[in-house]
Amino acid sequence: MQAVVAERSEIERELNQAVGNEQQLRNQLDAVKIQLQLLSKMLPLADLLDDEELIERAEICREQLAEAEEDEQFVRQYGNYIVQLEPIASSLVMIQAVLKNWKQNTNRRKQTQKALQQKVFALSDVMQRRMHFSYEDASGRGRLPV
Repeated sequence: MQAVVAERSEIERELNQAVGNEQQLRNQLDAVKIQLQLLSKMLPLADLLDDEELIERAEICREQLAEAEEDEQFVRQYGNYIVQLEPIASSLVMIQAVLKNWKQNTNRRKQTQKALQQKVFALSDVMQRRMHFSYEDASGRGRLPV
C-alpha cells in the first residue's frame, strides 16, 4: 500500500509538473502569437528597411533635429535679448535702405560733378588757347573780336 501511495504521489507530482510545463508552454505560445502578429504588421514595411534613401533621409532628419534643438537652446538662452533687439533690427533694415539710396545719389552726383569738371576744364583750356591764336579779318583789319 505504501508503494501505491508513493507511486500515486510520484504520478501527481509528475502530473503537476506537466500541468506547470503545459501552462508555461501556453504562455510562450501566446507570446509567440503576439510576436507573429507584430511581424505580420511590419512585413509590408520590410522593404523600407532595405531602402538606402530612407536611411539617408533619417540621417538628414536627425541632423535637422539636432540643429533645431541647438536653435531652441539658443532662443531659450538669449530670448530676452532677441525680443529687445527686434525693434533695432527693423530700424537697421530701414537705415540700410536709406544708406543704399544715399550711395546711389552720391554716385550720381559724383558722376555729374566729374562731367561738369571736364567741361569747365575744356572751356578754360579753350579760353587760355584763344589768347595765343591771332585771328585776322579777311580784309586785314586786325583781330576778330573775341
